[in-house]
Amino acid sequence: MKSLADYSRADFFMCKCQKPVVNEAWHEYESIVRDLDEQLKQVPALYGQDGKGFQATVYAHYFGGATDVFVTECSGDDAFGYVILNGDYESSELGYISIKELTEIDLLNLDFFWEPCALQEALSEVDSEYFQ
Repeated sequence: MKSLADYSRADFFMCKCQKPVVNEAWHEYESIVRDLDEQLKQVPALYGQDGKGFQATVYAHYFGGATDVFVTECSGDDAFGYVILNGDYESSELGYISIKELTEIDLLNLDFFWEPCALQEALSEVDSEYFQ
């Protein structure tokens, strides 16, 4: 029988607060984790979407409270994406992100049901008026 550790990409991206829940109810989560792992294997390396701007594809989404993190590229622990902290749209920005640091934040969760889409589309879902 497989475990979370067998799905290395999902295990790497998953927040530490989610792992005990997933492990405890593994029989309910295995197919979700398998699909998530396959999706996360598609995340391009850093600079893989260079020049696409807001048309870059978001492959992973973290959320918690009014915080959203959208990951578009990743090489090792270093990722690139868009971050909205505490609903502060005016200070939100594209930038480099540490996946390890994200997964240590107890208030954040990896969105297990995220469907890859363009960054502009993802931001429009957060607030269609602000992110036009």
